Amino acid sequence: MMWRKNSNKHLTRMSTRKKVHAFVRVRPTDDFAHEMIRYGDDNKTIDIHLKKDARRGVVNNQQTDWSFKLDGVLHDASQDLVYETVAKDVVSQALDGYNGTIMCYGQTGAGKTYTMTGTTENYKHRGILPRALQQETKAQRRRRPSKGTGCPAPRRPSLALLLPLRAE
Repeated sequence: MMWRKNSNKHLTRMSTRKKVHAFVRVRPTDDFAHEMIRYGDDNKTIDIHLKKDARRGVVNNQQTDWSFKLDGVLHDASQDLVYETVAKDVVSQALDGYNGTIMCYGQTGAGKTYTMTGTTENYKHRGILPRALQQETKAQRRRRPSKGTGCPAPRRPSLALLLPLRAE
């Protein structure tokens, strides 16, 4: 078991073994398929039901139902909620020297780039990357010594940010 200081400067126990967290962000749309997609009351499950295609015959063994258990389902979520839910703790731990990865996956046009980078037109719509840089900058400022101490600021690891890759 390892110990680390949390944001309140208290020591907290940190397991050396962490599970991978999985979240689904559903792109906001006016044309949402309510008849096909259902969310659990706990916002941690998503069920998908496709109607059977009668044109494929009477004996139709195609799968039409899927159920996924996740750490969270973000439906109509703001960029701020996405960051607070998915990225903030990962960035905090990275600033404390631990490895962390945030990965977006999905088909073209699903909103991966928007989630990671956001838009430049509206500050509140900035994505995970600019928010992570802001969190890092604030953390670096807090670590600076007070003026006149003559002590250099402690060096902390910086974040490495990568933009989405496309293999089309």
